[in-house]
Amino acid sequence: MNYNLQGKVAVVTGASRGIGEATVRQLDAEGANVVLVSRSKDKLAAIADELQNEALVVDCDLAADRSIELIRIQTIEKFEKINILVNNAAVERNEPAHRATAKAIDETLLVNLRQAFMLCQIFAKDLFATQGNIVNVTSTAAAGAGGTQGAYAA
Repeated sequence: MNYNLQGKVAVVTGASRGIGEATVRQLDAEGANVVLVSRSKDKLAAIADELQNEALVVDCDLAADRSIELIRIQTIEKFEKINILVNNAAVERNEPAHRATAKAIDETLLVNLRQAFMLCQIFAKDLFATQGNIVNVTSTAAAGAGGTQGAYAA
């Protein structure tokens, strides 16, 4: 890909592994400064050390409302703007839907749905100002989760 993201600022949740980590690395390769968000501070720091452009590590639990506010505060303090928001973080439990507890369902929907929406709201004015973009990463599990991903697929 060749998107020339030089000078752009991208926030990526779930940045410590999998699709999130790959997204961080690709954005960096395209010239973007990246804000890496996850609960795995050490892993984020190791990834950030390997990047070519500026990076900010935000160690937080997206299940906490204050955490999502801190992502914006820290991003704007360091970079003064945001151009790209990638909502990639997700909670996934492999348990049969009929055994899922209310607490497990609530936590899954909180992180996977509500907080992604809230991040869009929190960054909306900043993204409008830069004519930025939002990428919400989803899963094919919504089309057929099987017997062990009921809450995740919701």
